[in-house]
Amino acid sequence: MGIGILALGLFSLSLVGFADGTVAVWLPALDLAAASAAMVVAFVSKPRAVSVTTDLKGAVALSLVLVAAWVAALVTQMPGWITWLNFAFAFAYFFVSMGIAERKQRAWDGATTDEVLDELADQRRDRWSA
Repeated sequence: MGIGILALGLFSLSLVGFADGTVAVWLPALDLAAASAAMVVAFVSKPRAVSVTTDLKGAVALSLVLVAAWVAALVTQMPGWITWLNFAFAFAYFFVSMGIAERKQRAWDGATTDEVLDELADQRRDRWSA
């Protein structure tokens, strides 16, 4: 859920970047692509008991792409507000992915694969019924 909320924020950042005349088009376009990828990561990823890192690859990749965009924005002297917001989103994605890893690891320690999948299915069912 955290990845999806961050994706909405990144989508908003890209829209503001497109509207601002002082920002080159490539940076908000990259933000829009990253927001779209984050939505895919947030809504398509499925819980797996095989590996804790399976669902994290997308969030960490988004974080690395946004760090690269931040460095490129610094080099090309983009306006400070969009440059540093890209930096903030990069580390927010990283911290959210580490939170996911810690939560899944804690839930899966000592449990069998069937127990983990049953628990995750129950959590998802509870979330949709609330």
